[in-house]
Amino acid sequence: MVHRRKVPAYKLNMLLDDFVDYYEVMQISPNADSDTLHRVYRILAQRFHPDNQETGDPEQFRLITEAYGTLGDPTLRIAYDVKQIDHAFSTTYAPASAGLTNQALVSNAQARWQTSLAALQDALKVQAGVVANLDTNRIQTTALVTSSQSATGALQAAQAGNQLAALQAQQLADLTATVAAQGRAQNLEAAQRASAQDQGREQLRRFLNPGVGYQPTSVQMFH
Repeated sequence: MVHRRKVPAYKLNMLLDDFVDYYEVMQISPNADSDTLHRVYRILAQRFHPDNQETGDPEQFRLITEAYGTLGDPTLRIAYDVKQIDHAFSTTYAPASAGLTNQALVSNAQARWQTSLAALQDALKVQAGVVANLDTNRIQTTALVTSSQSATGALQAAQAGNQLAALQAQQLADLTATVAAQGRAQNLEAAQRASAQDQGREQLRRFLNPGVGYQPTSVQMFH
């Protein structure tokens, strides 16, 4: 028996167009921070490095390095995210046309559903992380306020005030991440509903469109 190696989805996409999903290449969420990106890159780079005789893959290592170079640069990442959105709405979320096969319609619908589900999971994970930090932040805030109020010197008071400001900035960042993740999930869900309605109209048109009727043929039931 010949064992065939499963081709990753992003490599299959490369056969269809020039766009590569770097988030899928890196196996991370679009909401992943820079620390997560760096940690995953080190693991994948070690696994697929050409010098690794067991799991080395030069082409995959090149893609991982390319993805890390793009997603690791804030400016390039913003530009890539915009390109990714444009690509999605020109393919998966594009209006259903008569030129698409039924299988393509089903595949696009599945991809949209999976994207919406993944976005919802990301939003729930971000919210869970923020909720988990609430008690810690409350304790730290109380301690810093007490330290600031009981400070005896100007330097000590300033340090306590700076620590309190840093904690508030972290809380604001958590809130921003929560709102962004939730907004992304809601927007993707809205886009999925709009595409589903358009696809439904196309499928109804195909169903009502007169086609070739039943043609009797000879059937051999028994050998």
